[in-house]
Amino acid sequence: MPKNPAQLELPDVRRVPLSSIKIVGRERSILGDLTGLANSIQTEGLLHFPVVCEDGDEFRLLAGERRIRAIEALKWPTCPVHVVHADVNSAEIEAIELAENLHRLPFTPAETARLTRKIHQKMLIAKGVDPTQVNYCAGWTIKDTADMLSMSPTTIQRHLKEADAIDLFPELENAASHQEIDNSIRRLTNRMQVMDAMKGNAFEDDQAKRYLSDAYYIGDFFKLVKKVPNDSVDFIELDPPYAIDVISSRKSKPAERNYGATALYNEVEAGEYIRFLKRTFAECYRVLRDSCWMIVWFSNEPWQEIVFNELQLAGFLGTRTPGIWVKPNGICNSPDYHLACTTDQFYYVRKGGAMLKKPARLNTFYHPTIPSQQRIHVTERPVELLKEILTTFCLESSRVMVPFLGSGNTLFAAQEVGMSAFGYELESELKLAFLRRVAEREFSDA
Repeated sequence: MPKNPAQLELPDVRRVPLSSIKIVGRERSILGDLTGLANSIQTEGLLHFPVVCEDGDEFRLLAGERRIRAIEALKWPTCPVHVVHADVNSAEIEAIELAENLHRLPFTPAETARLTRKIHQKMLIAKGVDPTQVNYCAGWTIKDTADMLSMSPTTIQRHLKEADAIDLFPELENAASHQEIDNSIRRLTNRMQVMDAMKGNAFEDDQAKRYLSDAYYIGDFFKLVKKVPNDSVDFIELDPPYAIDVISSRKSKPAERNYGATALYNEVEAGEYIRFLKRTFAECYRVLRDSCWMIVWFSNEPWQEIVFNELQLAGFLGTRTPGIWVKPNGICNSPDYHLACTTDQFYYVRKGGAMLKKPARLNTFYHPTIPSQQRIHVTERPVELLKEILTTFCLESSRVMVPFLGSGNTLFAAQEVGMSAFGYELESELKLAFLRRVAEREFSDA
């Protein structure tokens, strides 16, 4: 078995000149406040001697830099030390040094990850193995490193992965916890996968899936919509931010564990909302064909009347009677004052003389909600609801635009009813969540 600090026999205790102790190549960059340690050594003595190895006429420090620095502050001319002799090879000496330091003043999570990796690699070197080529060998495994450091093999694996990720993503250096590093690794990896998908590497052999991937554009709607010609879209499903702090107002959040997407929602400040609506409605009116429809989801309080007035100012025609999605379960954040709400509402407005494709249809749409643990976006709506809305206002083969895609479910709905659709989203992680759903779906050849 390999030697670790607890197993070393250190009978050689000497008092050596403090000036003869070399401190080089240390892992710790922050020693912390040494005042308390110096006071303890001054009053109680040095209870745990630093560990050194002979290096000619000098001594190389292996363990105990904080104690040495405190003794320097006390201006002691000499220091008692344990001396390690030459029966321990150089790689084991360095691993011992790193391991001893690992259990002193806590390192940052990034330092801990890199230090764990360095210990593991030094022990592989001691066994004659190149750690850049293999992560274990017959004489040394991850379990051996775990035993040496009194950690679990799972923790060692985690730290090795974190250290490699920090090399790739230097921004992880300042993470406050290992969990933050792990979450960041997932997000950064997701973004890299999305970038690969956007470069054309996704679903090359599946036309239906590739079409959906290509229809989900990442970027600012107001910039990208400039490329859409005037009068070129047959229907718009507009689900804008509501300027009501949706994330905080809802008790249930999308489940990150399902698709790796967080509760991403780009809210608009209330003071900017009217300007935002004007810009959005103006672009939608420009690209919508004459005699076609747009629906606009909205929040009743406090924006219902303002949204309708801005639609009229943009040139759209319609009434204040909304379409209503009726859900089986209600939401109520203030049950002592408000009844539970079981509906979401949308205005349906037209440009020119558009007619319904299902004349005199009721304005209510009854569909269950998506369970919160399955959502990837806080305002995600079920595909079946969206299909029914599309067929109420559009003919087959219509071209649909979705300015703020979110979950991307409207793309699925349009494809299932024989329409084409495209849209925009700022958050690349939402596209990755959408692409994972695309990968899991089965598409009919018909």
